[in-house]
Amino acid sequence: MKSPVETSTKYASSFAYINNVLRSVLGDIESLRETFELVVPLLEKQDDERRKEVREAQLTLDRALTNAKDSGVNLPQIIDSTKVIRGHELRLRRARLLFQGNSIVSLVSRFDQFLAAIIRFLLRLHPERLDNLSIPYSDLSQMSSVEELRSRFIRNEVEDLFRKAHDDQFKYLEGFIGPVNEEELWSAFVEIAERRNLHVHTGGRASRQYLDARKRVGIEKPEWLKEGSYLPVDMRYFNKACLTVSEMAFKIAQTVMRKSFPKNFDSADKSLLGIGLDFLQRGQHQLAEIIFDYGAQLNQKWTTNDGLRKTFLINKALACKLQGKNGECLSILKPVDWSSAHPRYLIAVHILRDELKLATSTLKILLKSNELTERQIFEWAVFTNFRESEECRSTFKEVLGRELGLSPSI
Repeated sequence: MKSPVETSTKYASSFAYINNVLRSVLGDIESLRETFELVVPLLEKQDDERRKEVREAQLTLDRALTNAKDSGVNLPQIIDSTKVIRGHELRLRRARLLFQGNSIVSLVSRFDQFLAAIIRFLLRLHPERLDNLSIPYSDLSQMSSVEELRSRFIRNEVEDLFRKAHDDQFKYLEGFIGPVNEEELWSAFVEIAERRNLHVHTGGRASRQYLDARKRVGIEKPEWLKEGSYLPVDMRYFNKACLTVSEMAFKIAQTVMRKSFPKNFDSADKSLLGIGLDFLQRGQHQLAEIIFDYGAQLNQKWTTNDGLRKTFLINKALACKLQGKNGECLSILKPVDWSSAHPRYLIAVHILRDELKLATSTLKILLKSNELTERQIFEWAVFTNFRESEECRSTFKEVLGRELGLSPSI
C-alpha cells in the first residue's frame, strides 16, 4: 500500500503534467492567433498594392494598344511587363490564401498533439486498457525494460487511434472520462476539423464529406454553400476557431483532472484559476469568461471550497463587464448573498456593481487590516479602473500616508 506521501507526490506530478500540457497548447493557439492577426493584414495590404499596380499596368497597355502606330511605343515590352505584374499579383494573392488555409491546418494539428498527450497520460494511468494488445516476439526480444515495453504499447495504441477520425478519438477518450456533454462546442469543433481537411485535400473547396459532417452535427447550411464552394479562413473565422479549440482543450484537461483524481480537486481549481486570471490580464476576456463559467457551473462536490466558487463567479462577472456586457455581469452576481462574504470578495462585488462609496469604505478596511497589498491593487484585474479613481487614491493615501504607485514594493 502506498504511503500518503507517495500518493500526494503522484497527484502533484500528474496534475503538473496535465497543467503543463494544457498551458502549452493554449499558449501555442494564442501564438497562432496573434501571428494570423499580424500577418494577414500585411498580406492583404500587399494584395491591394499589387491590384493597383495591375490596374495601372492595364491602363498603360490599353493606351499603348490605342496608340500602337506611334513610333515611340514599345508594345511587346509593355505587354510582357503587364504579364509579369499580373502574375506577381496572382502569386501573392495565392500565397495569402495558402497561409490562411495552412493556419487552420496548424491549429487542428496542434490540438491533435494535445489530445495524443492526454490519451498517453490516461493509458499510463489505466494500463489495463492495453491488456489485449500484442507485439511481435522479434520486437519484444529487443526490449531492455518493462518501461520500454509499456511505452511501445502506448505509442502503438495512440498511433493507431490517430489514424482514425476525430469522432473515434473522442469516443475512445470518453471510455476514460465519460461523455463530454458539450453539443454546441462539439459541433463547432467538428466543422473546424472538417474545414482543416478541406484545406489539406481539396484546396479549401467544400466536399460531400464536409457537407455531410455539418448536417450530422446539426450545423445549418447557408444557401450559397454547395459542393465545390470555396471556404476561406478569414480573420473572424480563425479567431472563432482558436476560441473553440482552446475551450475544447481546457474542458478536456479539467475533466481529466477531476475524474482521474476525484478526491483531490485543489490542483484542478488552482489550474483553472491561474489560466483564467492569465487570460484576464492579457485582455482575452472572452476566453476568461469561458474558463470561469466552467468553474462557476461545477457541482459543489467537484470544487475545493465555497470561497473558490465565489472567486470563479466574481471573475466570470468581471470578464463579462470588460466585454461591455454589464447586464450579464450584474445577473451573475445577483443570486448570491454577499452580505456575509469576506471583504476581499465584497470589494470586488462593489466595484463590479459600480458602488464606488461602498468599494472605498471596504478598501479602507482591507488596507488597515493588511489584507490587501499595493501590489494586489495593481495586479488584480478587477481594480483596473477603480485604482485610477480619486476615491481609491485618496483612501490609500489616508491609510498608508503616501501616494498609490509610488512605492518600490510594487
